[in-house]
Amino acid sequence: MASSGDVTPRSFSEMTAASRKSMMLQQEESEKLTRMVEGSRAEPYLNYLIDRRQSELMYEPTLLWARACKGCLVFFVFVCVMGLLTGFLFKGEIGLLEEMNSVEEMALPKVALCPQPWGSRFAIEPVLEKADLLTIPTGVHTSVASNYSTTRCPAHAERCRCYDFTAVSLRPKAQDRAGEYSEWQYLRLEFQAANAADDNEQYAFGFYAEDILPQTWSYATLGYITEGDISAEEVAHGKTEFTDGEPSSRFSFRRTGESENHGGRSVLLVGYDVFLLYVIASVGSKWSMFALVTLLITFCAAVNNFGLFEIVFPDQQGDGEPAPLVVSPLLTVIFSPCCVFCTPKGDRGLAAGEEDALEQALLEAK
Repeated sequence: MASSGDVTPRSFSEMTAASRKSMMLQQEESEKLTRMVEGSRAEPYLNYLIDRRQSELMYEPTLLWARACKGCLVFFVFVCVMGLLTGFLFKGEIGLLEEMNSVEEMALPKVALCPQPWGSRFAIEPVLEKADLLTIPTGVHTSVASNYSTTRCPAHAERCRCYDFTAVSLRPKAQDRAGEYSEWQYLRLEFQAANAADDNEQYAFGFYAEDILPQTWSYATLGYITEGDISAEEVAHGKTEFTDGEPSSRFSFRRTGESENHGGRSVLLVGYDVFLLYVIASVGSKWSMFALVTLLITFCAAVNNFGLFEIVFPDQQGDGEPAPLVVSPLLTVIFSPCCVFCTPKGDRGLAAGEEDALEQALLEAK
């Protein structure tokens, strides 16, 4: 910290009338605060925050400000810790972590086509006669015949027909921002199928990744063109702010249109509405390692906020208990030109006897 020998401020006699008046007003406010604290009889309680013996180098307004800062930090830490523990112990959760990642391209999922009603079989298995990418709004078709394959359906869906399109990626036009696309692609599937029950013309379809059964199903009519948008989500089991967890992809479908196809074939037109990947964290148990580590780290982070006080009011090294506090050198440099109380006592640059002159001028002003 700069001493009075490092900085040579003007003495009280050399100050301008405005500077003298400013210093006198600040000194007057300091005395008002001192009388207010003494009159409130709150000094014994305020000493629990900061002992007055630690304020030997600070003026009364600075001490009051320091106590207010310490009190706010104590209140903040108490509320955060109590809220954290209450939510963890009684609600059984720490909080829901959500992320939204913008991507330049997204791979298509696997598709499952299932007969209706559930538990029945197809009379005519759906075999893709045509699969291509349709560019919107230009209408350009790009074949993906060599980029997909028939795959085995997940367990409990053996009566369905499944196709793997994970080798096909959809992308908007380069440099287009989310929600401002000028050109993007949809997958167009054309197939012929029939249910065993002649009076049922409906089929079910779902999207999935890996070998996990589709978590949401949609329904369409055989012989119709069905259009809609896919939304991709990733549920991360055991994910915290510090660990990735185990991701599991999930897809949902939103129908946007349907019309009869006079050719008799069923057509499914699907694509991503926005190229954003939603990541949702899932904590299976509040006693799991991930949950406990998150609780411990969050608890330590909340309690560590007390360190903010030591940054603003560091201890003055020296003998005696308790250690005196001083204003941070950075705050002294920034605020001392306009506030005399941001400098330690005896460091205002006033020569011997000028403190008495200041007091006398203040009395005369009164």
